[in-house]
Amino acid sequence: ISGVRSDIGIKIYGEGIERMKSVADEVARAIGEVPGISEAKAEQTIGLPTIRVRLRRDAIARLGINAEDVLDVVETIGGRQVGTVIDGQRRFALQVRFAPEVRAELDRLRHLRVAGPAREG
Repeated sequence: ISGVRSDIGIKIYGEGIERMKSVADEVARAIGEVPGISEAKAEQTIGLPTIRVRLRRDAIARLGINAEDVLDVVETIGGRQVGTVIDGQRRFALQVRFAPEVRAELDRLRHLRVAGPAREG
């Protein structure tokens, strides 16, 4: 589920942030009582800062850069899964993301570099 950083996620929709938070807390408590659940918590994603990225495909094509490579860098801003760590029966997503000081400044995000093709000479 988009925005969920766990193996299982439940999204609550409705009107009124306080009511949705109350329902989410109640659901988390109920799920936390299920045998085998190691952690259940409610996380609010509404109201978090977001950025919109529009690819200028003609410009990246001129530079020989693949759109997927650009999107990989963009994904790393919020956290990109690069592998899985296994500890016995438990699995954990291994994520990398940019440092908070980079993520907090829009101007620094504008100047992120994307690797292009190797050039000779």
